[in-house]
This record gives sequence, structure tokens and C-alpha cells, in this order.
Amino acid sequence: MVIEIIADGIRIGTVTRCGPGIVIARLPNGEPLGQLGDIDAAVLALAARCQQVTAQEAVAAA
Repeated sequence: MVIEIIADGIRIGTVTRCGPGIVIARLPNGEPLGQLGDIDAAVLALAARCQQVTAQEAVAAA
């Protein structure tokens, strides 16, 4: 099962459930964030990565 994660209208990645206790989070470019234990942890990892990238872009623009 693949779940597309959208925050504030922006696609921040996908979460794939591969089996019991096996969930993989991927960025929109397909880069895996790693194997996580559950869907909630995967969504939180994607949200944290999205915030990190946004903060880096804001610093670079300043």
C-alpha cells in the first residue's frame, strides 16, 4: 500500500507499507528516508524533513 502525503497543498513524499512493522518513507524525488516501524513515524519523518529543507531555503535567501 502506497500513501501519498500532502501538507499545505504540497506533496512531501510517500509512505509505503511493506508488511507488519515495515514502513518506508520516500521523498518526492524517490529518495528513501529509511525503514520505519509504523505509518505515523514515517509521516512525522517526512514532515520534519520538509521543515528542515524549508528552513535551509529561507536562510539561503536571506
